[in-house]
Amino acid sequence: MKEYFTGYGLPADENDVQTIAAHMYSCLTDSTLRNEYARKALERSFDFAWRNSAIATLEAYRKFTA
Repeated sequence: MKEYFTGYGLPADENDVQTIAAHMYSCLTDSTLRNEYARKALERSFDFAWRNSAIATLEAYRKFTA
C-alpha cells in the first residue's frame, strides 16, 4: 500500500507497533505536523473521488470489451 501513502503520511511497517504509536503521538501533540498531514490527506482524497473511479471503471470496460 506504499503507493497510496507515499508523501501523505508517516511511514511505518505494519508490524512495528512502537513506530506506529510514536507517529500517532506525534500527530496528537504536534499541531504543525497534524495540520500538514490533514491538508495532505484532504488533497490526496480527491484522487479517489467517485467520479474518478467511475471514469477509470468505464475506461477499463471499454478496453476489455473492444
